[in-house]
Amino acid sequence: MNELAVVKNVNDFGVVSAGKAVCIEKRYLNVGEISVYLGMGKPTIYRYAEERKIPCFKIGKILRFDIHEIEKWLKGFKREPIS
Repeated sequence: MNELAVVKNVNDFGVVSAGKAVCIEKRYLNVGEISVYLGMGKPTIYRYAEERKIPCFKIGKILRFDIHEIEKWLKGFKREPIS
């Protein structure tokens, strides 16, 4: 997923746009964002994180998910078509 955010002011990502649109790829997702991305409920995401079934890291009490690591993790579930 290559989600782009358009920065309109300094409050969005701490970047001043000076009247121009700036695109930033969001690499680290929170629990709500990853649950929408994967189509899974937040309780499932929390459980998978606690059981270390999904790649994530904690900053204090906050879980973050590296979208690149999630993509690699998802490829492990890929099923090849029957020919």
